[in-house]
Amino acid sequence: MPEHPDSTLVILSSLSLSSSLSLSSSLSSEYQILVAEALYKNYYQQTNSAAVVSATAYYDSILRIYPKNRDLAFETARAHYYKAVGETEND
Repeated sequence: MPEHPDSTLVILSSLSLSSSLSLSSSLSSEYQILVAEALYKNYYQQTNSAAVVSATAYYDSILRIYPKNRDLAFETARAHYYKAVGETEND
């Protein structure tokens, strides 16, 4: 994504339009954060703010179960960052 956020956004958008994807909470949360990041890096307004809020709550709940998992802590912080981006845009 760092080098081609526009391509990433196209690919992620095509995934959401494809046949009904049934994703687990974990994959759905990761997907929503990736979409938010791609929108942000392309200077588009966040259109999935509610889903990012849900993803953030999911990561917070999992981090409470596994507080020493560094990767999970990073993902939780990332979710909070894009949640704040959405809140700032909607303010």
